[in-house]
Amino acid sequence: MIRKIQLRKGKDRLVEMQHPWIFSGALYNVPNKVPDGEIVYITKPMSEDILCTGYYNNGSIAIRVLDWSEVVIDLAYWKQKISNAHSLKQEVLAFDAGHTNAYRLISGEGDGIPGLIVDVYADHVVIQGHNIGIQRHLGLIEEAIKSISYYKESTIIISNKGDDKPQLNTIATIIENDIKYQCDLTDGQKTGFFLDQKDNRYLLKQLSNGKNVANLFSYTGGFSLSALAGNASKVTSIDISQPAIDLCNKNVALNYTDDQRHNSLCVDVMEWLKDCPKDTYDIIVVDPPAFAKSQKKKHNAVLAYKRLNSMALSAVKSKGYVLTFSCSQVVDRELFVHTIRAAAIEQKRSIKILKFLCQSPDHAIDIFHREGQYLKGLLLYVD
Repeated sequence: MIRKIQLRKGKDRLVEMQHPWIFSGALYNVPNKVPDGEIVYITKPMSEDILCTGYYNNGSIAIRVLDWSEVVIDLAYWKQKISNAHSLKQEVLAFDAGHTNAYRLISGEGDGIPGLIVDVYADHVVIQGHNIGIQRHLGLIEEAIKSISYYKESTIIISNKGDDKPQLNTIATIIENDIKYQCDLTDGQKTGFFLDQKDNRYLLKQLSNGKNVANLFSYTGGFSLSALAGNASKVTSIDISQPAIDLCNKNVALNYTDDQRHNSLCVDVMEWLKDCPKDTYDIIVVDPPAFAKSQKKKHNAVLAYKRLNSMALSAVKSKGYVLTFSCSQVVDRELFVHTIRAAAIEQKRSIKILKFLCQSPDHAIDIFHREGQYLKGLLLYVD
């Protein structure tokens, strides 16, 4: 029997707003010893009327909502949810037919399943359950994915955070915007590749003709390959990770034979920028890892973003471009723009924002879950 948890008086308003998280302070009665991950029903204050179905966690975010009604979370439920997401993603990606075979199938709250990430890499499907509430259902989720004919022959990889089970190393070759990439699906960042930057990589490709491009925090070369495909005159990839640089070089070789336009450097980006001459590059891509994963670290993160972008603005030529990003969820777009403005003031550069950038559309954002817009970016013109 599924347990019921009541909301406190006045807190049902929060549920009416359909934010997929219910915080512990909004709950009136939590039955003793509810295990983490258990499916529960949330009811109105002082009532048995069920408002939504979710799973419980003993923490600040106490409930993650799976459905805004009373439902049973069984195989039929997962089949319907994943089938709906598949249909949407095929429509969204229709314009990429024949050009891209890697995308995000399930994007957590954005696709109505908090805590679940499912990425497709050609004939591989990588599943990540970010908490026990999802991990309890991974067997059914895998079965539901396999029930869709499109994924029937796919290799399923379950990649949980903190999972110490040894897995065979899996390298997949994908195509994105007609460019080939090798992705490490077991030991790589995220699920193996930063699929959320697909549209922004394509934008760089359009800008790169004849340009000298620096790709900072290059990882395995996504932006670097896009610049080369756009006929850049020279591309420099910089990352502190030697394995990432090695895979970046392999990706370049996968697409171009003995291409002298590309150079890679395994160095600390900030140290490299200190020695970089002013006005060197036509385009600089600044795509660092998250500097802040909690509110406590936000202030230091803003200082780091300002310092990094100030140095990048110094290194870009007049009439050049900077594509700069933040994937720190606690740094919203307004604060990020303010930080870049402070960097421009420090460098005494005249800057135009040509475009606001975000994650590609397969990384859906629930309109009631503003935290889902984690990737903020700006296309800057340095006058």
